[in-house]
Amino acid sequence: MIKIKSIDLYKIIKYSFKQLSKDWKFFVWVGIIFYLISVLALPIIGILSVARKLIPSIITGLLYVVVFLVLEIIYQFYLFKCTLKNKRSFALEFRQLIKENKTNAGKFFLYHLLYSLLILAIFFVLPGTLIYLIFDLPLQNISIILLTTIVVILTLVFLIKYTISWQFYPYLLVTKIYKKEQIKFWDLLKTSEKLVKGRWWIVFIINILEWLIIAAFSLVIYFIVGGLIILHFSFLFLAVLIPVVGIVIALIAMIIITLICFIASFVQLPFGILYQGELFRQLNQLKNK
Repeated sequence: MIKIKSIDLYKIIKYSFKQLSKDWKFFVWVGIIFYLISVLALPIIGILSVARKLIPSIITGLLYVVVFLVLEIIYQFYLFKCTLKNKRSFALEFRQLIKENKTNAGKFFLYHLLYSLLILAIFFVLPGTLIYLIFDLPLQNISIILLTTIVVILTLVFLIKYTISWQFYPYLLVTKIYKKEQIKFWDLLKTSEKLVKGRWWIVFIINILEWLIIAAFSLVIYFIVGGLIILHFSFLFLAVLIPVVGIVIALIAMIIITLICFIASFVQLPFGILYQGELFRQLNQLKNK
C-alpha cells in the first residue's frame, strides 16, 4: 500500500488496471466500432462529394465529424457514469449504450462546452489580447519582450494551477446529471477546487504518474506500429516486383496499423477516466471525514 497524504496511490493504479483488464474486450470492441464508422464514412463522403449538386463535400465531411463526436461524447459520459457508480462491469451493447445515455450526454456536452470556452477565454483569448495590446504600446523592444514574457509565464502558472484545481469538474457534473440534481456551473468549479485544496502538489504528481503510464503504453503501441509501417513499405517495394500481391499485403498492413492506433486511443480513454475517478472518490471521502 502506497499512501501519499492519505491518498492510496496503489489502490488508484490497481483499480484502473483491474477494471481495464476485466472489460478489455468491451473497450477494444468500441474502438473497432469507431474505426469501422471512420472507414465506412470515407467512401460515403467520396461518393457524395462526386455528386456535388446533391450535397457539397464540406457538408458531408462536417456531418461525419458531428456524428463521430456525438457518439464519442455519449461513450465518454457512459464511462464517467460507470466509474462514479463503481460498476463491476462496463460491458454493454453499443446500441443500448447510445439509447440509454444520449439525453444525459447532451447535457454533459453543453456544460462541458461551457467549461472549455471558459478555459479558452481565460488562458488563451485574454493573454493573447494583452500581448496584442503590449505590441501596440509605444515602448522599446526590451520592455515589450519583458512584458510579453511576464504575461506568458503568469498564464502558464495559472493554467497549470486551475486545470489541476478544476480537473474533477466532469465527475461532479456527471454525478449531478445522473442523480437529476440542479447544476450550478460555478459551484462545480468551486467544489472541485475544494477537493484539491491542500493536496494540489499530490494531485499534480499523481497526474504525472498517469501521463507516464499512458506514455509507456503508447510507446509499446508505437513500437508495434513502427514495425508494421516498415513491413508496409517493404511490401510496397515488393509491389514493384509482384504488383497484386505486394499492394494487397501492404493495404492489409495499413488497415492493421490504423486499427491498432484507433483501439489504443479507445483503451487510453477509459484508463484515464478510471484513474482520475478513483482519485476523485478518495478525495471525496477525505473531504467528508
